[in-house]
Amino acid sequence: MFQNKTPPIKPLNVENVFSAGLRIYRDNFKSYFGVSIRANLWFLLPFLALIPVPLFFMYGQPENLLFLLLIPIWLLLFLYCSAKSIVNSAIIARLVFGELVNQPETVREARRIMAPKIWAFFLALFLLFLMEMGIWLCFSMVIGIIAGIITAIMEDPAQQIVGILAFLGLIVIILFPIFLNFYLRLLIRFFIIDIPLAV
Repeated sequence: MFQNKTPPIKPLNVENVFSAGLRIYRDNFKSYFGVSIRANLWFLLPFLALIPVPLFFMYGQPENLLFLLLIPIWLLLFLYCSAKSIVNSAIIARLVFGELVNQPETVREARRIMAPKIWAFFLALFLLFLMEMGIWLCFSMVIGIIAGIITAIMEDPAQQIVGILAFLGLIVIILFPIFLNFYLRLLIRFFIIDIPLAV
């Protein structure tokens, strides 16, 4: 019968994770830095494309139809550049994982494997964005309902204003930190959404 003689991996503490991360990035700085620069440049490209927009308004009245046509073109550019940026970030995650499991890859190999998954990464990030917006929307609706109930209870308009201000103070002091704790705990579980897809 086969027995695994490899000892189980012990839980890592923060110091071990930090020192291992520094070691991996120091040993592969040149390749990781190049991929990181590409990721950041892809992310900045749509915003750099917006630089001429104020010049159109300063030096001439742009045609409304032409300007409205540029909005969907910019949105498509933003989607494509965001997807390329996510893929480059995921390449770094894959390279680091390969180092950790002693199966290192080159940047070219990782890019060849990751390039076909570009829209899977973007879809995962878009779904994460929708989930975040849904959480904020639910929280806002709960606050609005409670504020509406308080307003309905108070008959005098001056009391309504005082009641709403007291409620907002209560939210800031008590409820918002509780919500923020819940929100951050939920986001931490999804923060590394690109790593499972990359690996």
